[in-house]
Amino acid sequence: ARFRPGRVPVRRGVATVRLFCPRGCAGELLLRHVAKPRDFSLMPGENEVRLRLGPRARARLERRGSISALAKMVTRNRAFDRSARLREVRLVAR
Repeated sequence: ARFRPGRVPVRRGVATVRLFCPRGCAGELLLRHVAKPRDFSLMPGENEVRLRLGPRARARLERRGSISALAKMVTRNRAFDRSARLREVRLVAR
């Protein structure tokens, strides 16, 4: 699984992170200091994971219009080997 490049739109306090996972995948997604970790499971063809922002992050986003965050995705393969990816993303209010 990989992150889609670009911005992450936020609507009504919910960030929609796009992932690239052609055969489907499962794992945990976290936006550090912005949202709590969320487990996800994507079927082939699905590519979005939604995360609810915390109240402090929501207020900061409303004031500024956009904020940066560090996204961490942890996935496991069939042998339960752990793989983690980090990427800085830009949260944009819509």
